[in-house]
Amino acid sequence: IGESSSQNIAIIIISTDQFKLIDESKGHKTSEILLKLIATRLNETVNHEKSKIARLETDVFIITYSRFKHAEEVKNYALGIELAFKEPFIVHQEKTILTLNMGIAMYPVDGSDAKTLIHHANLALGHAKTLEDNIQFFIQSLPDLATKQIAMETDLKRALIDNQFV
Repeated sequence: IGESSSQNIAIIIISTDQFKLIDESKGHKTSEILLKLIATRLNETVNHEKSKIARLETDVFIITYSRFKHAEEVKNYALGIELAFKEPFIVHQEKTILTLNMGIAMYPVDGSDAKTLIHHANLALGHAKTLEDNIQFFIQSLPDLATKQIAMETDLKRALIDNQFV
Protein backbone atom coordinates (compact mmCIF):
# COMPACT_ATOMS: atom_id res chain seq x y z
CA ILE A 1 0.00 0.00 0.00
CA GLY A 2 1.58 3.22 -1.07
CA GLU A 3 0.86 6.86 -0.61
CA SER A 4 -0.09 7.07 -4.25
CA SER A 5 -2.97 4.64 -3.71
CA SER A 6 -6.30 6.44 -3.75
CA GLN A 7 -8.19 3.20 -3.40
CA ASN A 8 -9.95 2.13 -0.20
CA ILE A 9 -8.69 -1.22 1.04
CA ALA A 10 -9.99 -3.29 3.93
CA ILE A 11 -7.96 -5.96 5.67
CA ILE A 12 -10.24 -8.64 7.13
CA ILE A 13 -8.71 -11.25 9.42
CA ILE A 14 -10.89 -14.28 10.02
CA SER A 15 -10.58 -17.05 12.58
CA THR A 16 -12.85 -19.80 13.89
CA ASP A 17 -13.81 -20.32 17.50
CA GLN A 18 -13.80 -24.09 17.61
CA PHE A 19 -10.94 -25.24 15.37
CA LYS A 20 -8.38 -25.98 18.12
CA LEU A 21 -10.97 -27.93 20.09
CA ILE A 22 -11.90 -29.95 16.99
CA ASP A 23 -8.23 -30.65 16.32
CA GLU A 24 -7.71 -31.85 19.89
CA SER A 25 -10.89 -33.94 20.11
CA LYS A 26 -11.26 -35.34 16.59
CA GLY A 27 -7.62 -35.58 15.58
CA HIS A 28 -5.27 -34.01 13.09
CA LYS A 29 -6.64 -35.82 10.01
CA THR A 30 -10.17 -34.58 10.66
CA SER A 31 -9.01 -31.04 11.33
CA GLU A 32 -6.93 -31.03 8.13
CA ILE A 33 -9.99 -32.06 6.11
CA LEU A 34 -12.04 -29.39 7.86
CA LEU A 35 -9.37 -26.79 7.17
CA LYS A 36 -9.48 -27.60 3.46
CA LEU A 37 -13.27 -27.28 3.51
CA ILE A 38 -12.99 -23.90 5.28
CA ALA A 39 -10.51 -22.67 2.66
CA THR A 40 -12.74 -23.91 -0.16
CA ARG A 41 -15.81 -22.22 1.29
CA LEU A 42 -13.96 -18.95 1.77
CA ASN A 43 -12.62 -19.17 -1.77
CA GLU A 44 -16.13 -19.75 -3.12
CA THR A 45 -17.55 -16.89 -1.05
CA VAL A 46 -15.16 -14.02 -1.67
CA ASN A 47 -15.54 -11.64 -4.59
CA HIS A 48 -12.36 -12.36 -6.54
CA GLU A 49 -12.64 -9.14 -8.56
CA LYS A 50 -12.35 -7.10 -5.36
CA SER A 51 -10.59 -9.54 -3.01
CA LYS A 52 -7.52 -11.63 -2.40
CA ILE A 53 -7.38 -14.33 0.26
CA ALA A 54 -4.47 -16.02 2.04
CA ARG A 55 -3.92 -18.23 5.06
CA LEU A 56 -2.00 -16.58 7.91
CA GLU A 57 -1.99 -19.32 10.52
CA THR A 58 -3.65 -22.68 11.15
CA ASP A 59 -7.25 -21.46 11.09
CA VAL A 60 -6.62 -17.77 10.45
CA PHE A 61 -7.18 -16.25 7.04
CA ILE A 62 -6.67 -12.75 5.70
CA ILE A 63 -8.72 -11.11 2.98
CA THR A 64 -7.93 -7.85 1.26
CA TYR A 65 -11.11 -6.24 -0.01
CA SER A 66 -10.84 -3.23 -2.29
CA ARG A 67 -12.81 -0.79 -4.40
CA PHE A 68 -15.54 -0.11 -1.86
CA LYS A 69 -17.07 3.26 -1.12
CA HIS A 70 -18.30 3.00 2.48
CA ALA A 71 -17.54 1.00 5.63
CA GLU A 72 -21.10 -0.35 5.46
CA GLU A 73 -20.18 -2.12 2.22
CA VAL A 74 -17.29 -3.83 4.04
CA LYS A 75 -19.60 -4.82 6.89
CA ASN A 76 -22.09 -6.32 4.41
CA TYR A 77 -19.26 -8.19 2.69
CA ALA A 78 -18.19 -9.63 6.06
CA LEU A 79 -21.79 -10.55 6.86
CA GLY A 80 -21.95 -12.44 3.56
CA ILE A 81 -18.89 -14.46 4.57
CA GLU A 82 -20.43 -15.12 7.98
CA LEU A 83 -23.68 -16.25 6.33
CA ALA A 84 -21.80 -18.75 4.14
CA PHE A 85 -20.48 -20.37 7.33
CA LYS A 86 -23.96 -20.96 8.79
CA GLU A 87 -24.13 -24.04 6.59
CA PRO A 88 -22.54 -26.99 8.41
CA PHE A 89 -19.36 -28.69 7.24
CA ILE A 90 -19.57 -32.46 6.90
CA VAL A 91 -16.47 -34.46 7.76
CA HIS A 92 -16.75 -38.27 8.11
CA GLN A 93 -20.58 -38.05 8.03
CA GLU A 94 -20.50 -35.68 11.01
CA LYS A 95 -21.85 -32.12 10.84
CA THR A 96 -19.79 -29.27 12.26
CA ILE A 97 -20.94 -25.67 12.46
CA LEU A 98 -18.18 -23.12 12.92
CA THR A 99 -18.46 -19.62 14.31
CA LEU A 100 -16.27 -17.03 12.62
CA ASN A 101 -14.69 -13.99 14.20
CA MET A 102 -13.54 -11.13 12.00
CA GLY A 103 -11.39 -8.11 12.63
CA ILE A 104 -11.34 -5.33 10.05
CA ALA A 105 -8.98 -2.42 9.47
CA MET A 106 -9.27 -0.02 6.55
CA TYR A 107 -6.75 1.93 4.49
CA PRO A 108 -6.19 4.85 4.77
CA VAL A 109 -8.22 5.49 7.94
CA ASP A 110 -6.64 2.82 10.18
CA GLY A 111 -3.12 2.78 8.77
CA SER A 112 -1.01 3.59 5.77
CA ASP A 113 1.01 0.38 5.49
CA ALA A 114 0.26 -3.33 5.44
CA LYS A 115 1.99 -4.09 8.76
CA THR A 116 -0.08 -1.49 10.64
CA LEU A 117 -3.33 -2.55 8.98
CA ILE A 118 -2.74 -6.22 9.78
CA HIS A 119 -1.89 -5.32 13.38
CA HIS A 120 -5.04 -3.21 13.69
CA ALA A 121 -7.22 -5.89 12.09
CA ASN A 122 -5.73 -8.40 14.54
CA LEU A 123 -6.62 -6.12 17.47
CA ALA A 124 -10.17 -5.87 16.12
CA LEU A 125 -10.26 -9.67 15.78
CA GLY A 126 -9.23 -10.07 19.41
CA HIS A 127 -11.96 -7.65 20.41
CA ALA A 128 -14.51 -9.55 18.29
CA LYS A 129 -13.71 -12.74 20.19
CA THR A 130 -14.81 -11.10 23.44
CA LEU A 131 -18.15 -9.84 22.14
CA GLU A 132 -21.37 -11.31 20.83
CA ASP A 133 -20.95 -9.30 17.61
CA ASN A 134 -18.13 -11.29 16.06
CA ILE A 135 -17.38 -8.77 13.29
CA GLN A 136 -15.45 -5.78 14.62
CA PHE A 137 -13.81 -2.81 12.97
CA PHE A 138 -10.62 -1.35 14.39
CA ILE A 139 -11.20 1.69 16.58
CA GLN A 140 -8.48 3.91 17.99
CA SER A 141 -9.19 2.86 21.60
CA LEU A 142 -8.39 -0.84 20.99
CA PRO A 143 -4.65 -0.58 21.75
CA ASP A 144 -5.51 1.06 25.10
CA LEU A 145 -8.08 -1.67 25.85
CA ALA A 146 -5.46 -4.34 25.13
CA THR A 147 -2.94 -2.63 27.41
CA LYS A 148 -5.52 -2.37 30.20
CA GLN A 149 -6.46 -6.03 29.78
CA ILE A 150 -2.82 -7.11 30.06
CA ALA A 151 -2.39 -4.98 33.22
CA MET A 152 -5.56 -6.42 34.76
CA GLU A 153 -4.51 -10.02 33.98
CA THR A 154 -1.07 -9.34 35.47
CA ASP A 155 -2.66 -7.88 38.62
CA LEU A 156 -4.97 -10.91 38.93
CA LYS A 157 -2.09 -13.35 38.53
CA ARG A 158 -0.07 -11.43 41.12
CA ALA A 159 -3.05 -11.48 43.51
CA LEU A 160 -3.36 -15.27 43.09
CA ILE A 161 0.36 -15.75 43.74
CA ASP A 162 0.20 -13.52 46.82
CA ASN A 163 -2.97 -15.27 48.13
CA GLN A 164 -4.92 -12.02 48.12
CA PHE A 165 -8.23 -13.77 47.42
CA VAL A 166 -10.34 -14.99 50.30
